[in-house]
Amino acid sequence: MQKFNVVICAPVILLHDDFASRLLNCTLLYDRVVAIDTRGYGDSDKPDGHEHYALENLVEDIPALIKALGEKICQVKANKAST
Repeated sequence: MQKFNVVICAPVILLHDDFASRLLNCTLLYDRVVAIDTRGYGDSDKPDGHEHYALENLVEDIPALIKALGEKICQVKANKAST
């Protein structure tokens, strides 16, 4: 019987990016890829008030997303526009 070394990677979350090119590349490397628009972009919620877009509020969205996905850890990849 053959033995195989199996490595299961944490899912990858792509934050507001040029999804077309990055998504294709990531799906070749990772088992599960989740691409989202951060709040205020695309079809994501656009709450009124600048306080909703403060960095300390935006970073809370990522652990909430990871939990909603049923995961404990994820890799997060972002471009300059989403940081």
